[in-house]
Amino acid sequence: MEKYGTVPKRFTKKWWEYFWDYYKWHTIATLFALMLIAVTVYQYATQIHYDTTITISGGHGLSEDHLEAVEADLAEIIDDSNGDGEKHVMIQQLISGGGEVKDAQYEMAIATKVMVEFAAGESCVFFLSEDEVNKYLNDEANDEFFVPVEEYTQTMPDKSRLMSARGIAYAVNLGDCRFFNERGIDASEYYLMIRNPRYNEVDDEEAIKRTESAKKIAAYIVAE
Repeated sequence: MEKYGTVPKRFTKKWWEYFWDYYKWHTIATLFALMLIAVTVYQYATQIHYDTTITISGGHGLSEDHLEAVEADLAEIIDDSNGDGEKHVMIQQLISGGGEVKDAQYEMAIATKVMVEFAAGESCVFFLSEDEVNKYLNDEANDEFFVPVEEYTQTMPDKSRLMSARGIAYAVNLGDCRFFNERGIDASEYYLMIRNPRYNEVDDEEAIKRTESAKKIAAYIVAE
């Protein structure tokens, strides 16, 4: 420790005064850094690590009560994808403005967030509006990006509930699902779609497990 002037005898009153006069800001900076480290470690240790993320994109979302109930119910049927000994589902709602008057910047921000979630997010399950589904299914390049409905259900829903591209059904409407009807949730606006692992996730064990959990969720929701 660099010394300034004559150093009093250690741990005496004058030494503490001397220390504070010359090393006050050093001490404050050190304590602040230690606090930041402690907070970061605590947050990481106590934060929930989600095994499955569901993204809802449309004109309305679930109420807070419905949100918590659905997350808890679906957590019962998924795998522990990240291996932390717990199972958690998170639903993020990217809701557009709706109504006749729309904020163009807000709508653009929501659309961008949905695209980012598809491109780089952890969501494998999507509840999308019909317009959103059409946007993705009209692009033939997206065919391998989504899981065909027949891969996660043994009983195919009525064709009127399906949305297909090039003869393959990739989306199913949620309006007739017992899962939502029993919980008093109007999900008729939404179609369920499941995302396959991306090209850079094909060897990622956790990503593969997330996709398998997504299929379990889909099968559970559309089951008759």
